[in-house]
Amino acid sequence: MQPDPLKRMDTPKYLEHYPEPIHFLVFNGFSMLGLFSAMEPLRVANQLRKDLYSWHFLSVDGQPVKASNGMDFNVDSSIEDVSGLPTLFICAGFNPERACTPELLLWLRARADESSLLGGIDTGSIILAKAGLLKGYRATVHWEHLAAFQEDFLEVKVTGSLFEIDRNRFTSSGGTSSLDLMLQLISLKHGYNLAVQVSEQLVHERIREPHDDQRMPMSLRLQIHHPKLIKVIELMENQLDAPLAIDTLAEQLELSSRQISRIFRDNLNMSPGRFYLKLRLEKARQLLSQTSMSILDVALACGFSSNAAFTKAYKGFFGLTPRQERHQGHYD
Repeated sequence: MQPDPLKRMDTPKYLEHYPEPIHFLVFNGFSMLGLFSAMEPLRVANQLRKDLYSWHFLSVDGQPVKASNGMDFNVDSSIEDVSGLPTLFICAGFNPERACTPELLLWLRARADESSLLGGIDTGSIILAKAGLLKGYRATVHWEHLAAFQEDFLEVKVTGSLFEIDRNRFTSSGGTSSLDLMLQLISLKHGYNLAVQVSEQLVHERIREPHDDQRMPMSLRLQIHHPKLIKVIELMENQLDAPLAIDTLAEQLELSSRQISRIFRDNLNMSPGRFYLKLRLEKARQLLSQTSMSILDVALACGFSSNAAFTKAYKGFFGLTPRQERHQGHYD
């Protein structure tokens, strides 16, 4: 367990009263799994020790929002109808930038000025960062948005962890990671034993730590078990902006280029060069849909020396140009 973040800040007086109110601000397209994974530990904690928490749901205008699974979700009030929020979690969806109006960002900064504890679930971290409230903080986000998050917010200490607790800011990568974040917060506030009891009630076999991986091990994700193949793919994933030559990769693993080619074809039915290109173009696709970076900047971030080379490779792989991809996405 990490040191208690609540002991490293001035705790507002209203945090000393119970039940402690936790507010969740939800936006259209939010992940219901991420929200419920954060809320259910609070419910179970109340079963085990009465009246520790209360929870309340907000939308910007007080109207219902639609979750990513298409279900309508009712809220208790609008953001303008509440004040003095001890703890606020932001639950956003695939395109959080659309929620970032100047009015919302000002409202969030006002909550920070009131010493509210602020959290981001899934892409809620992006909204906090847009408001300038993660500068100098460790923070994480869902792995699909990680590359864009790193490119857009250089002042944030982006970790890619399962979740992060840094002073008065809490961020989780979404999905079931919200459960582990909340168990950690319960442990910090009310003791490890209670967190374990909550975890067991939820049939959660262990409380994961922040440094645990967001993604499945590569051997399971790609259904591969060759140790040299796993190692070379890890090297590729860490060098997408400045791709290494296949000869260089082979040398680092004390293999020949022919051996690497055979390993890739036997296990993935693809050449190492083609697989490396696939990784780079998948990253480019994420940056095109999730950031406002210029197409040239996306190309450079993914290891292409020019727009022309990037466009040719992208169209050959996905069947449309980067510009066409963007026009179909979120930054028309």
